Amino acid sequence: MKCFDFRTSSIGWNLKNGSIGLFEIDSVLKEKKNKQIHYLAKTVMAGNVYGKSILPIVPNYNFQWFTNGHNQVVFRTFSNDKIIIDTKKNYKVDKFLLNIKHTKKTEISIGDLINNYKLFNKSLSCKIDFGNQLIEFPVKHINTHQKKKEFQVETGPLLLKKDNNLISAFVFFNSNNRCQIVHYYPKLGGKIEELEVKLRYFIYA
Repeated sequence: MKCFDFRTSSIGWNLKNGSIGLFEIDSVLKEKKNKQIHYLAKTVMAGNVYGKSILPIVPNYNFQWFTNGHNQVVFRTFSNDKIIIDTKKNYKVDKFLLNIKHTKKTEISIGDLINNYKLFNKSLSCKIDFGNQLIEFPVKHINTHQKKKEFQVETGPLLLKKDNNLISAFVFFNSNNRCQIVHYYPKLGGKIEELEVKLRYFIYA
């Protein structure tokens, strides 16, 4: 099965001043209707790039962004969990850099993973089909119980489209047809949304 290769892919930008910024990727969102693909970068703490003294920006905030290769949206998360979303035009960006790779992976069942937890170490990833959008991401944390044949995934952030807005969210699931979403906008928390979905799991053979 053709899957996104999170180990060898990256997104970034080449600024007009010549500086290049590169990021690993947290998740990929494919919108089925318009065929747009969006890539969510990993979160970092914002810094004074090429600074001469204090390198972290003070007051501190976390920085995460996504792009489809033509524009970008930036999430800035502050100590009170307030998120500021920046959708300004990319006046500093000369070119977006998409180093996107795919790889062949083997689909497994969740039962396979419950019976052999070492499969997690083969870069376990997941695809969630929401009907109108498909999200792919590496599984960062899973609990399994072999005797009870139970599991639970708690992972994220991933990129999700809700009410025509692209937002960051965390996902929880312990079945193959239902998940719960904690939206990360405009701050962490709020109503938990439960959705019917289709889940599939993949590893390197």
